[in-house]
Amino acid sequence: MGKIAQPREAGQVFAGRRRSRWVTILACTTGYAGYYLCNCLFLLLSLPAIVLLAPFPTSRCVLFQRSASWFSRWLTQFYLPLLGVSRIASLSGMENCPTDRPYICVSNHRGRLDPLLLTGLLRKTSVLIKAKHARFPMLAYLVRFCGYASIDPSSASGMVAALQKCAAMLSSGFNLLVFPEGTRAAGERLRRFGKFAFEMAVKQNVPVVPVVIYSRTGFMVKSLASFYPDYRVDYHIAFLPPIYLEPDDTPDTISDKAYRSMSRELASMIRDCREGVPRE
Repeated sequence: MGKIAQPREAGQVFAGRRRSRWVTILACTTGYAGYYLCNCLFLLLSLPAIVLLAPFPTSRCVLFQRSASWFSRWLTQFYLPLLGVSRIASLSGMENCPTDRPYICVSNHRGRLDPLLLTGLLRKTSVLIKAKHARFPMLAYLVRFCGYASIDPSSASGMVAALQKCAAMLSSGFNLLVFPEGTRAAGERLRRFGKFAFEMAVKQNVPVVPVVIYSRTGFMVKSLASFYPDYRVDYHIAFLPPIYLEPDDTPDTISDKAYRSMSRELASMIRDCREGVPRE
């Protein structure tokens, strides 16, 4: 899949030039307001489905995951581009996602929009999130009803529960999205990877699909000012060739393969963006 089509070009007016501070505040505030309003509507409108589909948890999970994916797609590929806040400027490698088996997608993580960008692109995919974030109403709802999993690395029982839930989702044919850095990176370089995703890949014998997200302008990163960027944020997303398990592979060897391929792609993205080289 090549360069993603922009739903509308209303955001194009902000490309390449600095916005006034008031325009930035208005656009971003409208974006956040729309996001939280849609969260509330989603919670309210889904209550009847929770009751009606209570005897059919798998069907309920599929329905809610599709709804969550549709919402993420609407937000990241229409609403935010329309406001001129952000857009997916280039997208490549979607054909690397296997269609005949479940897989684990591992991505770098710099900003809070990353999970929504990817869930808007992926289908039938569960997400592994930190237990501390799962206390928020919307994420707690996704963990309980949509097949998302929460993990608390400091708790042995929490790790076991996360392993069991992720294994069950993969066995049911769902994919799994994991951010192996464990938290948002403070800079552009990759942080050290945790082993959870790669241990799960070995235990379930599923391929790992590395994906790299990069934006020259940080958005919702570990900086308060990044929540109101002065320029439209252009995201570049690349799905890399899947890593299929070999007989002698271990979680460490798979993690190393993923880290090296992602590091190379991220360095290439950074170089191209700084030199103004278009990405397809």
